[in-house]
Amino acid sequence: MATTAEDQDEAYFVWCAHELRLDESRGVDSPRGLQARIVANMRARRDCMATVPCGCGKTLAFMLNALSTRDHLVLVITPLRGLCQQIADDGDAIVSGSAGTSVTTDTDFDDDNNEAPREADAFGPIVVEDVSPTIPDDSPQGTLLRHAGTDLFVFAITPDAINPAVTTESSTRWIHGFAILRQRGVLALIVIDEVNTYLPSIWGEFRESMKTLPQALRLITSGSSSDALPTTPPPSLLGITGTASTDDIATLMQHFNFPKHTEVLRAPLDRQNMTIQFHDFCGLGGEPIEILKHMASTMLPLILNSHRSLLFVQKQAEARSIASFLLEEYGITCFPYYGGLNSAARTATLKAFKVCTKRAVLVSTELYGRGHHCPDISLVVHLCIRWKFEQLWQEMCRGGRDGSNFLAVQAFHPSLVASLKSRDYDSAPSMMSYLTGRSSCRRSFLLRSLGDSVHGSNACPSCPACQRELWHAASSNFGTTYRDLYKPALGLLRYCNCGLHSERWSLGRAAHRRGRSR
Repeated sequence: MATTAEDQDEAYFVWCAHELRLDESRGVDSPRGLQARIVANMRARRDCMATVPCGCGKTLAFMLNALSTRDHLVLVITPLRGLCQQIADDGDAIVSGSAGTSVTTDTDFDDDNNEAPREADAFGPIVVEDVSPTIPDDSPQGTLLRHAGTDLFVFAITPDAINPAVTTESSTRWIHGFAILRQRGVLALIVIDEVNTYLPSIWGEFRESMKTLPQALRLITSGSSSDALPTTPPPSLLGITGTASTDDIATLMQHFNFPKHTEVLRAPLDRQNMTIQFHDFCGLGGEPIEILKHMASTMLPLILNSHRSLLFVQKQAEARSIASFLLEEYGITCFPYYGGLNSAARTATLKAFKVCTKRAVLVSTELYGRGHHCPDISLVVHLCIRWKFEQLWQEMCRGGRDGSNFLAVQAFHPSLVASLKSRDYDSAPSMMSYLTGRSSCRRSFLLRSLGDSVHGSNACPSCPACQRELWHAASSNFGTTYRDLYKPALGLLRYCNCGLHSERWSLGRAAHRRGRSR
């Protein structure tokens, strides 16, 4: 019987995995999701844009071909230092005991405080005029040129290190070094990891190196005016991300000048090992921090039933306060994690959380997101509102990365609406509809907002209505406290022109009037 292209792609993937002994060391004996298709595109040097859900092996997909054939270099451009280190660790683990290795170089960027990126400490800010400088043999770039494609096959870097708008010797050398490797035919693949972060609505607006990355890629693939014209085939370009809508994909392909014939691969985003719950606390009064503590106390049975839990909050002070509260009141080992910690403290906190043999809880701001990997988190709780569906889904999917079942819980209180910022006005109406929906399946709502739908024979493993707790807890508590909290929240939403005049709010006001008439 004739073999199909899919059979050939799968057979090649299995061969690569066997060459690296991944079938013995990691039990990788067949591809998952789109892995085989991505590897096949990289082997044929075809451009590709892929949406692969969290935990489905996208890193292995773009590494596998280079590490198994060992005849070229993969350049991975990823937005955060943590992601660079994770890619390097994964590559080193795959080729452990062999001559191959993976290396990173990057600049730090604090995505919690939105601090401006700074130049890597190892390369001082030396202004140069030469666009194609001489690269010393003992420099990091010289080491790259000597070892690329012989015992170095994966190289991870942040866009800040190759920012052509920054006239530093290190940035210019990195661009020129990769251009040399492209001319030699060693550079076969450029991966733009987490490509959706380059959208203006995420980081593209305020991070200059993300705006100038297309220019840096042109310099690498085409060379400067003083360089000889490339004589080898250009490297293929792979954009890969965990979440992106169809419109976002089109925007990104235009931003990075992907050819029109580029293949777009989309895997289902739905996580069948995730159960969703909603908890409403609209009847609570008091200071915001006291409300958060009550929310955390309500989650206690879930925390006690989980070996490792992740609680998301909005502010640094809230992370410290909730972690101290759970430790002092219930004796639960808690680790606060936020942008105010220095690099050493962050590393130590994450390591302590991952290796803790007791029941452990990480109370984090949005800092714990991309670039962080803890495989056995079984509970993810949002004690805050994320106004972007992409960010909410990414954070929910921090759980169950080892394939085990996990629970994602969203808490809601009108005071949490205060976190709404002007840049989130466009997405606020949809998010509020998601949070206050009474009978619709929120899993379906969330996936539709991300350009996907619920897949599988079991339409939603969390229903009815995603194990809804919302509105039940407050139905007998529509008193003065709820009214005082409800009106400011509604006023704020009207101020940002959300247009929330739907039946949902009418039902809430009607229930409030019935409660007062009794």
